Amino acid sequence: MGRDKALLPWPPNDPMGGTFVSAAIRLLTAPTGLVTVVAGANASQLEPVVYAENAFLVQNPHPEEGQFSSLRVGLQDVFEPGPQRGLWSRWSTALRRIHVQCH
Repeated sequence: MGRDKALLPWPPNDPMGGTFVSAAIRLLTAPTGLVTVVAGANASQLEPVVYAENAFLVQNPHPEEGQFSSLRVGLQDVFEPGPQRGLWSRWSTALRRIHVQCH
């Protein structure tokens, strides 16, 4: 194919110019509130789309190890303790975004 599947137009022929990953983020944000996208070597291409949708991006340093390695990286990022990582950091960031949007 030669193109990153995550950046393919979705839905097809959408005049708004959405991508598969942006549509997936919007779909998952409604029930979950927070979405983390795990990227491989394509992180720099996905970054603007992911951040435009107010989601989080983490990079799998070893995508060649398969999909399970990406799942592991994503779960570690969400549940890792520490002030700059994990769920507390995600909720703090989300609350700051809400606060800014409300004022």
